[in-house]
Amino acid sequence: MPRTKNRGDVYVYNLVQAQFFLDCGLRPVAVGRGKHGDVFLRFKRDEATEEAFQRWTNFAREMKSKMM
Repeated sequence: MPRTKNRGDVYVYNLVQAQFFLDCGLRPVAVGRGKHGDVFLRFKRDEATEEAFQRWTNFAREMKSKMM
């Protein structure tokens, strides 16, 4: 999973990944800035988030293989 601060929330700092999650229909519970000033979107960890992350992993793997 993406970086997490606790077991209930998923913090996504990669804005391309965050957009992918939004495109999958997920809605963040918060948007903020990390301690280094980087933007994150916080999603509730649930089945839909787990499914979107699996789709993201497959998508990223496919994109990486096309670049090689």
